[in-house]
Amino acid sequence: MVHGGGCPPSSFIEESAGNPEPHLSTKKFSDSAPYEKNFPVQAQQSGERFDNWTFPEIEEGKPTKYNWVVQNKAGLKLGYKTDIGAFSYINAKYGVTIDDFVQIGSHCSIYSISTIDDKIGPVTLKKGCRVGSHSLIMPGVTIGENAVIGAFSFVNRDIPPGALAVGVPVKVIKN
Repeated sequence: MVHGGGCPPSSFIEESAGNPEPHLSTKKFSDSAPYEKNFPVQAQQSGERFDNWTFPEIEEGKPTKYNWVVQNKAGLKLGYKTDIGAFSYINAKYGVTIDDFVQIGSHCSIYSISTIDDKIGPVTLKKGCRVGSHSLIMPGVTIGENAVIGAFSFVNRDIPPGALAVGVPVKVIKN
């Protein structure tokens, strides 16, 4: 079992001299912290997460066993060893291609059609790209190979390979 996630206790947030931005301290858990021994941390070996990966069973409009939903599943092309987070939604009416080794955080939405502005178009997530939780990907967008989208981003334009992009609307901040 892996222990982690969430924010550290406030005692582990400090301000560095002359820098008002908080950062994580290099302090170690003290021996007086009883929870340290109760929650062992086990490092995952590279690739171990997907050792037993299989293609998920997808039923039209119904949650998978991982709790994500696809509408118009005939338009979905799902790559090998993909990881789609719980409570994500994919509308593949005009095509959604998710290449191999793509990771999509929880609560994301991917649309090949938008009823708000009448845009339509295929969405492509290239090999190895990662999409942060709660992000929204609009019709006609391609996210390049190994690109990273920050959490809570609104992706309404193509993102080049290897880029880091964040925001509403999304903006490339590192290429």
